[in-house]
Amino acid sequence: MLALLPVDFVQRCVSIRVVVSDVDGTLTDGGMYYNAEKEVMKRFSAHDGMGVTLLQRSGIEVVLMTSDKTGISEARAQKLGIRRVLEGVKDKSLAINDLSEQLNIPLNEIAYIGDDVNDEAPLKRCGISVCPSDAALEAQKWAQYVCKHSGGNGAFRELAEIILLAQNKPITLCEAV
Repeated sequence: MLALLPVDFVQRCVSIRVVVSDVDGTLTDGGMYYNAEKEVMKRFSAHDGMGVTLLQRSGIEVVLMTSDKTGISEARAQKLGIRRVLEGVKDKSLAINDLSEQLNIPLNEIAYIGDDVNDEAPLKRCGISVCPSDAALEAQKWAQYVCKHSGGNGAFRELAEIILLAQNKPITLCEAV
């Protein structure tokens, strides 16, 4: 898998300590389901969820960042053990800078995955920038890597595996024997 990627991209993956993910269109397929009571539902992939778990088990923190404020991202984060959820973010440039400062981690050690024009700043400024295969064309231009998988259908897992492989970390939950 890594042999097919640009060498400089793989080298940047080695220093990644935090992965920040947009939610709608990245961890979900972008669809929103409404019932008659105006309640919103979103679909998340178990494969992407396992990608979160694998990163966390390897000591890489996962952060969710979304402009949405429904509480759905918080619920998904709680299920996956994600400690940091930035909901209602209107300025992702400011938010990614604040996160970098709070964690005392430079932007070149942060990976970002997003799918649309509101993800421009982190896609342009983080050490690794990735988008799902069905991302907006502008997001694809800004990203260093366009996943083979679409949003909500394994794109996050694909990024997780690339980072783990680059860092020589296992892509398994089994302990080494």
